[in-house]
Amino acid sequence: MQLKEELRKKINEEHRHLRCAEEDLVGHFEDFCASPTTESQKQLAILFADFSSSLKSHFEFEEEGGYLATVIERRPHHGDEVERLRLEHSQILEDLERLHKDLEVDLPNNAEMLLTLKKDFRDLLTHFGRHVQKERELVMDVFWLEGGFSS
Repeated sequence: MQLKEELRKKINEEHRHLRCAEEDLVGHFEDFCASPTTESQKQLAILFADFSSSLKSHFEFEEEGGYLATVIERRPHHGDEVERLRLEHSQILEDLERLHKDLEVDLPNNAEMLLTLKKDFRDLLTHFGRHVQKERELVMDVFWLEGGFSS
């Protein structure tokens, strides 16, 4: 029981950390959009790299040592849902990497690329938000409603 409780706490801690990192990224992105300068673009690129690294580590935790394996072990009927979440991990990381590469372009002097980046960033945040919500619902189903920790 102790290991399962630690896993639940780790999941919550990781998600809390990612929410804070995402809020920082969004805040800096908004600042950059309001006043796109070379310096603010460099700072944004650093935050993208940090967020990407944190997200990659988080996804690895979920897939290899975290709750996704526990979900399958305890409630195999959620296998298709877990596989969809794993595939989304790859897509989200690919999109984040592509956006990070777009930050190598001189965006303050390229209005078309800047608009594309804004749209793509919005799409990424929407996709990521929906992904996190699906994970949260899976955790509640398996570990709360279906008794994943106690059975």
